[in-house]
Amino acid sequence: MRRKTLILAILSLFLSPLVAQSPRPDEHWIAVRAGHLFEGTSDSLTVNQVVLINGEKIVEVGAADQVKIPPHAEVIDLSHATVLPGLIDAHTHVFGNGPDLEMQILRDSYQYRTLTALANAQKDLM
Repeated sequence: MRRKTLILAILSLFLSPLVAQSPRPDEHWIAVRAGHLFEGTSDSLTVNQVVLINGEKIVEVGAADQVKIPPHAEVIDLSHATVLPGLIDAHTHVFGNGPDLEMQILRDSYQYRTLTALANAQKDLM
């Protein structure tokens, strides 16, 4: 009896780290590899980043060589793209602005409004 208890105790010591590291069934890990990342707290892009998500929560963001991706994580490779936060008000009127928008459409040529749209888009994105 003592021998069985001793064997179980030794096995539990060796197996407990393996059990502790295995994912829970309700966990869903996602790692997003970002070629460029705009996180919104500065006006510059960082390169070669990883966003690590567990369930519905972002748990880590950092350089790809610093973030440890769990082996069972789903990896989304956006290393060729720029990743942005998802909650951005993208509603904008780049073709015109101000209270006389209808008059601008009637008064200004299509070419002029296109150049205005380009300038406004650059202002919005920079």
